[in-house]
Amino acid sequence: PGTVSISYSLGIGCTVSRPVTVNSSPASITGPDNICMGSTTTLHDASTGGVWSTSDAATATVTSGGAVYGARGGVAVIKYTIPTGCYARYPMGVIQVPAITGVHNICAWGDTMTVYDSLAGASWTSTLVTVSDSGAVLSDAPGTAVITYTESHGCFVTATLTVNPLPAEISGNPRLCMGLTTTLYDSTAGGSWSSGAIAVATVIPATGVVTGVTTGSSVITYTLPVTGCRQVLTVTVRPVPSPVTGTANVCAGATTTLADTTSGGVWSSGSTTIASVTATSGLVSGIAAGTTNITYTVGASCTAVKQVTVNALPPVYTVTGGGSYCSSSTGVHIGLSNSGTGINYQLYDGSTLTGAAMAGTGHALDFGLLTAAGVYTVTATNSTTSCADNMAGSATITIIPSVTPMMNITANPGTTLCAGNTVNVTSLATNGGAAPQYQWSVNGATVSGATSATYSYTPSTGDVIIATLTSDAPCATPASVNSNTVTMTVNPELIPVTVITASPGSPILIGETETFTATVTNGGTGATYQWKINGTAVPGATNASYVTANISNGDTVTCIVTSGAPCGGNTASSNSVGITVVNNVGVKPLNSVGEVSLYPNPNSGMFTIKGPIENTDEEVNIVVTDLLGQQVYHSTTVVRNGMLNAEVQLGKSVANGMYLVSVQTAAGVMVFHVVVEQ
Repeated sequence: PGTVSISYSLGIGCTVSRPVTVNSSPASITGPDNICMGSTTTLHDASTGGVWSTSDAATATVTSGGAVYGARGGVAVIKYTIPTGCYARYPMGVIQVPAITGVHNICAWGDTMTVYDSLAGASWTSTLVTVSDSGAVLSDAPGTAVITYTESHGCFVTATLTVNPLPAEISGNPRLCMGLTTTLYDSTAGGSWSSGAIAVATVIPATGVVTGVTTGSSVITYTLPVTGCRQVLTVTVRPVPSPVTGTANVCAGATTTLADTTSGGVWSSGSTTIASVTATSGLVSGIAAGTTNITYTVGASCTAVKQVTVNALPPVYTVTGGGSYCSSSTGVHIGLSNSGTGINYQLYDGSTLTGAAMAGTGHALDFGLLTAAGVYTVTATNSTTSCADNMAGSATITIIPSVTPMMNITANPGTTLCAGNTVNVTSLATNGGAAPQYQWSVNGATVSGATSATYSYTPSTGDVIIATLTSDAPCATPASVNSNTVTMTVNPELIPVTVITASPGSPILIGETETFTATVTNGGTGATYQWKINGTAVPGATNASYVTANISNGDTVTCIVTSGAPCGGNTASSNSVGITVVNNVGVKPLNSVGEVSLYPNPNSGMFTIKGPIENTDEEVNIVVTDLLGQQVYHSTTVVRNGMLNAEVQLGKSVANGMYLVSVQTAAGVMVFHVVVEQ
């Protein structure tokens, strides 16, 4: 901006000038580039004092405050002029979205239509209905729906439509038989009925009465007159079932199967307390006596009926009898606790018929004696209806083999006893049963109280013992039998008598050998002996004879004998034999071989044996024993030129007392009594 001089020259120096002022332009207009038709926006300019104007008021108007209103689609230039006449220009586009076409009222819940708009590239939105990108409309709930079409600047156009409610759902039976009718209903009044396939089913428009023409399906429509909204229901026309076939009588507890050649039906019973029927198969089960209708239904009301009679079963009575019997017997009875007239009763052994059927009498029945082992049952059959039932329980026949009782008796310790001893007679029973009874007899006489399996007493010789067995074993034949006999032999008791003798007898010299011999009567072959001196048993002296050199003057010898004979075993003492011993204490031997002497005597355990013997040269044994015969010393010496000269030393271990010294030579034995006093 500023002032400038403008000159005009003719080229001959003649000029004319005029000052020109250049004023400042107003500031640039600010605001949106576009505006939706029917909406307002405000433009701004920082320069003050200007005036707003439009180039096309039909497209857009502007107020003195710069408020622009879009009147129609197009472009208008908005100017802002300041007092100097300078102005700023601003082209304003007015966006016009064309009206939506194809809009009309529709029915709720799934009705459709398609809407359009000539402006491409915008998007659809809606309420109560859904609209796809291509404009396909799908209804939801009834009410007023608004469809909006919006372009990218936010400019939009709307269309309003009514979503009319549907009639109520159709009610009534949609299945009917060919040639029959069914009535459909709709609680929304004012509509009319129509059929989609009148060759299958027709419908009266005002009443909804449907008539089945032929088998098949047809869509029945109920339409409201103003809105055209409708409900539909498919009805099915079924053929009329053929007559029911099958047995019309069944026993309680049994089954029978009914049939119908028309498929697709359902079976039902008029009284399930009398008979039930399987819905899909026609299997009828008799429950209680009586009659009921069994119906076969195809569709809603296509039925075929058959009356079925359920016959009662025979009354149930109890099988009686049976049990066990012996193989040698004639069998046992089997019966029935009661019977009914018009009923036949058949006996079975397991699954095998037994005998002919018996007609009921109104009383108990007896099938007679039965001998075959088994479990018996009875089946009752009504002679008119053939209904049969098993009677309660069963009867079991068991055959017990007959057995023969036997008994053997044995005497212990045997049939031969000694007098005064007890015999124990035992029995071995065969087939005696669980609690057999016994009775013992001796010499044909019953022994009172002798009723056990064993019998003990003191017999006499010649006694004959026998026992009687009474068996309680099942089927024991005979029940009582006698045992074998046992004859007793009783021997008298034997007491031994013993006499003893002595050799050489009495008197004898000190150290001389005495032999005692016992002679026993009733001793048997196994008698035992015990010799005693002065009442004291001599250890080891247990034979029939006793030889000793250790006898003292006045000793008394006896022998105790225990008999080994049958019925022996008794013990008795022999007679007593007293012995006199001559006291010859000195140097001379008791039995001399030569002139041999022993000195000193008594001594302290050291002494000399000296003297001539018959043989000139030999070995001589010198043995010293105590009075019990135990050796305390032994030595060997040599006789030279017929002279014995031996010194003996017994040692300090030899106790004081009397000892026997034996000098054993080829000619004999010399015995000395010697007294040791240490």
